[in-house]
Amino acid sequence: MNRDTALSQAQTLFEQGAYAEAHAILESLPAPRDHRVWRALGLLNLRLDRPEAAETAFQEAVSLRPDDPEIRFSLALHRLSQGDFKRGFEDYEARMEFGQAVATVYTRRAPFWDGKPLGPETPLLIHCEQGFGDSIQFIRFLPRVRERAQTLYLACHRELYRLLADMPGVPVFTQDHEIPPFARQLPLLSLGRILEVTPETIPTPIPYLSVPAAPLPPSPRPRVGLVWRAKPPGGRNRTIPLESLRSLAGLPVDWVLLQKDVTREEAAFLQEVLGAEERGSGLRDFRETAEIMQALDLVVTVDTSSAHLAGALGRPGWVLLPQWADWRWAGKNGRSIWYPTLELFPQEREGDWTAQIAAVRRRLGAA
Repeated sequence: MNRDTALSQAQTLFEQGAYAEAHAILESLPAPRDHRVWRALGLLNLRLDRPEAAETAFQEAVSLRPDDPEIRFSLALHRLSQGDFKRGFEDYEARMEFGQAVATVYTRRAPFWDGKPLGPETPLLIHCEQGFGDSIQFIRFLPRVRERAQTLYLACHRELYRLLADMPGVPVFTQDHEIPPFARQLPLLSLGRILEVTPETIPTPIPYLSVPAAPLPPSPRPRVGLVWRAKPPGGRNRTIPLESLRSLAGLPVDWVLLQKDVTREEAAFLQEVLGAEERGSGLRDFRETAEIMQALDLVVTVDTSSAHLAGALGRPGWVLLPQWADWRWAGKNGRSIWYPTLELFPQEREGDWTAQIAAVRRRLGAA
C-alpha cells in the first residue's frame, strides 16, 4: 500500500472511531515516513491514550517539516493538554501563521509586545482572538499586564463589549471604535507565553467578571440554566442530541434555556418535556447572558463560551464534556483548574452522553 492510500484509509478509520485499525495501517508503512504520517500517528496515539508516543510522533513530524504551522499547533495542543504550559504556549504561537487566527488589522500596526515593562508613553493594545470562550478565559490576565504596562487598551468582539467595558483601568474598544494610537500590541492568548503561565500560577480570584443579576420573578424551586449545543460544524462532538434531554423530565427545578439560536422546534420540545423557559434567543450579548446567569442557582452546559462565562462569574456549573475534551478542560478531582466553581462531567464512551445525563438527573434529584 502506498503512503497516500494509507493516509486516506487511516483518515476514514479515524473519522469512524477505529483508531487502533488506523494506527496499524500507518505503523505498517516502511521507513522513511513523511511528516504527514508522523502527524497522523501523533493524533492517533492521543486517541489511544499514548501521550508519550504522541509526543515522539509530533516531534518527528516537526523535525521533517519545521515550517508547517499545523504540525506545531498539534504539538502545542498536546503539550497544553499534558500540563506542559511552558513548551505548549511557545508552540501555540504557530497559530499566528493561520489566516484567521488573530486580528491582522492590529498585528500590522505595531510591533509585538515582548513582556517588558512599558511606560505611559508606550501604549499597549491587547486584542481578543479566536472564539468568545477563549477571550473570556484569558481576560483574567489583564491585571498582571497592567503591572507592566502603564497605558493599556483592550480590543474585543462586539458581543463581549458590554460585559468587559467596566474593567477598571482598561479602556475597551471594538472594531466599531477609533482606538487611540498604540506602540505595542499582542493577541490575548499569547499572554500564556509572555506571562509564563503554569497550571500552578493560573490566577485564582473568582469571580473576575461581575454584573448585576437580572430581575427574574421569584420561584420556590432552583433555577438551572441549560446549554446543550455547540456551533456546527466544529461543535458536533460537543452537542447533546435533543432527545437525550428527555430523561431530565420531572425534576423539581425550573429550567432556563440559555442556548443561542434556538429553533422553534427545539423550544417547543423542551417546553413540553422540561417546562423550560426559553431565554437564549432574546439575549443580545454576553452581558445579558451574564445577568441571567447571576440569577440562576446552577448552569448545566456543554463545552461552549457559556461554560467559560459561568466560570468567570464564579457561578456553580456542571460542564458536560466529550471524551476527547479541549486542553483547557483539564481538571483535578473533577474540578476545572481554570474555574474552581465548575465541575466536569467527561464522557465515558465517545459520543455517548447517557452516563452524563444520568449523573445530572441523579445529582439534581438528590439536591
